Amino acid sequence: MLSKILKISLASFLSLNFHASGALEKDYCKKGFELNDSGYCLKVLDNNVERRKGLMFENNLPKGHRVIFEWSKVKKICMWMKNTPLPLDIEFFNPATNQVIVEKGIPFSEKKICHRAKIVTEANRGELVKNSNDYGLSLKYVK
Repeated sequence: MLSKILKISLASFLSLNFHASGALEKDYCKKGFELNDSGYCLKVLDNNVERRKGLMFENNLPKGHRVIFEWSKVKKICMWMKNTPLPLDIEFFNPATNQVIVEKGIPFSEKKICHRAKIVTEANRGELVKNSNDYGLSLKYVK
């Protein structure tokens, strides 16, 4: 339970420090998501079965919802959108270097999007960047 709380806290912290505001207007989360203190609904996927499915075949991701994919260590992680009909932002976070890269996920694309990371966040298009020029940039988190 403590591990889950830490993951949700980290996701909240990252959302506050890297992204434009997009907090929910209501205290409502889709089934399987938990509301954090920042007003985002989060779902943490930390095992292979959950990570493989991700948001495939999902037709709706309400505003302010984020899916967090987490691995045990930093490694090259590849994401793709083959069976995902939603336009998404995909954020790769490497805590070893404090680097963040946000990419556009194109619905139904089979192109792999790969970066070294430990945590990947998916959200609706435009919810993880301040403007369209932020896609693909490697940003350093400054403490």
